[in-house]
Amino acid sequence: MSSRSLLLFTLVIAFSLGWSPARADLLFADVFREHAATMLLIDPDSGMIRDANAAAERFYGYPLQSLRSMKIQYINTLTPAQVEAEIARARTGERSHFVFRHRLASGDIRKVGVWSTPFDVEGETLLLSIVSDLTLMRDADDPFWHYQSGLEDKVDQQSSQILHYIAQLRAKDGRTIFVLFISVVALLVLSTALAKDVRRRQKAEAAAKRLLEKNALANATLQRFTEVAAHHLQEPCRRMASYAGLIRRRLVRGAGIAEVEPLTQTLEAQALRQRSLVRDVQLYLAAGQATRGSGVDDPATLVRQLFAALPERIGAAPVTLLVEALPPVPLDLTWLSYCLRCILENALVHSDPEQPLQIRVFSRSQGTEAGRLQVLVADTGPGIPAAYRERVFGVFEQLSPPALASRTGIGLAIVQRIMETVGSRASAEETPGGGVTLVLEFSDEDQSI
Repeated sequence: MSSRSLLLFTLVIAFSLGWSPARADLLFADVFREHAATMLLIDPDSGMIRDANAAAERFYGYPLQSLRSMKIQYINTLTPAQVEAEIARARTGERSHFVFRHRLASGDIRKVGVWSTPFDVEGETLLLSIVSDLTLMRDADDPFWHYQSGLEDKVDQQSSQILHYIAQLRAKDGRTIFVLFISVVALLVLSTALAKDVRRRQKAEAAAKRLLEKNALANATLQRFTEVAAHHLQEPCRRMASYAGLIRRRLVRGAGIAEVEPLTQTLEAQALRQRSLVRDVQLYLAAGQATRGSGVDDPATLVRQLFAALPERIGAAPVTLLVEALPPVPLDLTWLSYCLRCILENALVHSDPEQPLQIRVFSRSQGTEAGRLQVLVADTGPGIPAAYRERVFGVFEQLSPPALASRTGIGLAIVQRIMETVGSRASAEETPGGGVTLVLEFSDEDQSI
């Protein structure tokens, strides 16, 4: 029987043996202190561990006094904000079973299952958390699952014994018969609850597996980015070293300012490109921490402000910006500003300076998966061939030589990384009549790691 089921069953049997409300706290304290299961009492407001039993002391390796003076956020490897969110779910009863990684005093990380339920202790509502070492269960061929398979037989056996006692005591003690009947019902309820807990655990393990696979893919992508970035960061350094050598040799032989001026200009351009590369590499790495935050309520005004702040377009052809009414966008202001500014800059930089350009910003939800919100930026520029519409979101991908040293080929890769970090995506499609439309499609739920 699971630790939680055993605790509840103990309270039921205690009632049949003379339990009364006056002794409830004492009985709970005895069970909590002596039970072999790892148990914690947690303050849902602060996360402070209010009490722990001897089994918790053995499992975590901390003295009881130390456990009672630390917060659960110190043990749980999730971020404090994530821990607070899970505590809130347990407190409201939204969820009662969780899978976490807990840090032991030795520094080891253990994967644990936690059953957490609001529990009244001396008039104060705390979270009673029963912790099970999933790693240990797996190493022991998971006897928990073997127990589940034999649970119904055990329940039938115990029910038969209780019914036998009921037959013997029927004429003697009506109150005892009632208590035993309630015990039978409790056993049946507990067996059903245990089966549900097993299914929840299976779902939690499947979700954990998907998360690990997602992390592995993210790490592989980051490794490839690091290798490519290292190559591109070295290129301006090699050129600066080469031109610095040319300048030095010409100065040694007495060259004048006019002769070395072109070389110094090239050296300066490479230094600026190096700075732009380092900036965009930092932005790409930071994009992995993007969040939805409180979202942006008026993205249309934000688009107009960003467009007004862009440097003047090369060429004399007019540029028209059309911004339709946009609904609130579920992305933090900083990250949404970067995405929109990058897309607007691309529309200007890659347009024909001799041809008028129109940029239209609008939204749609009809026809998208599950009615997801899409924010679209459509231009009438030269467009992107269909074969390259996915490739442009790769790092250091440029379909034409950069017009400016500040263009690094990482911009749209950063946009894609921001969107993927919050469980959304970016894509490109053709603008009707010619041009390219960049699409920011937002999912219903935040999937930040």
